[in-house]
Amino acid sequence: MSQISAKESNTLRRINLSSSFKGFSYRVSFLLYFFLAAIFLVISSISPGFVGSAREFILDFSTPVLEVVAAPFHLLDRSIQDMTHMVTVREQVQELQKERLVLLNWKRKAEELNFENKKLREIINYTQDGPRDIIPARVVSNPGGVYLRNIILNAGKENGIKKEYPVTNTEGLLGRIIEVGNTSSRVLLITDINSRIPIVTERSGVNAILSGDNSDFPHLTYVYKTSYEDSPIELGERVFTSGYAGVFPPGIPIGVVVRRDDGEMVVHPFVDLDRLSFVAVEQYVPVDVSSVLPASLQEWKWQE
Repeated sequence: MSQISAKESNTLRRINLSSSFKGFSYRVSFLLYFFLAAIFLVISSISPGFVGSAREFILDFSTPVLEVVAAPFHLLDRSIQDMTHMVTVREQVQELQKERLVLLNWKRKAEELNFENKKLREIINYTQDGPRDIIPARVVSNPGGVYLRNIILNAGKENGIKKEYPVTNTEGLLGRIIEVGNTSSRVLLITDINSRIPIVTERSGVNAILSGDNSDFPHLTYVYKTSYEDSPIELGERVFTSGYAGVFPPGIPIGVVVRRDDGEMVVHPFVDLDRLSFVAVEQYVPVDVSSVLPASLQEWKWQE
């Protein structure tokens, strides 16, 4: 017990000495700071410009020091930014290389298809239609309602428009010219009950007739079967003019195949026929196929 008491007394003695030393150092520091502040105030009162000069000196002295101290941090920051930029550039280069491979693959396929197309045209002695001139026109009347699906344009013979010219816009085919005046013309829309258009489907390659019925969705006729289950035509495939009978040029987009509630295949037109403003009348001269038609079909005409 006596040994423990001696150790405790020594510990208490050291704590007291440490506390006394800390108290003494605090008092000395306080007196020193107070003395320096008093000297600074006396000098400031004697020389009012001393404070400003001291600040300028400290500023001039500290600025280079701060620049030297901050230089490594600026260098480190730039290095991090450069490394981040390099990583980003590397990722972009990798993506561009992937896209380049994809584009080269498509280019090769396009060259193969172009070569094949050229050979097939040589085999069938195909003559490509030249570019067709366009006559712009504005729609001045909306479709006539349930029993008449026509529109009137503000362009006619004076603008070079003739009967049977196809009428399109940026989405696709909307009809053909059926009447022409000097300054106006009438268009039979693809949804009119008198409209008959030879078409071909994009994927299945089925040829058919697109027949209007005064509804918003013309239906397909003269195909093997038009029910959803048995038809070779696929839902969702696009429909184009086939060019058969020479009335329309081939390849004009018309719409996409959909199915009605009763199961019949119909075509949803690309063109919104209820919101027409400006259209393009294509100067396409219908091909005369009467010389090669059988005698039984010589008198056959497209219905209007």
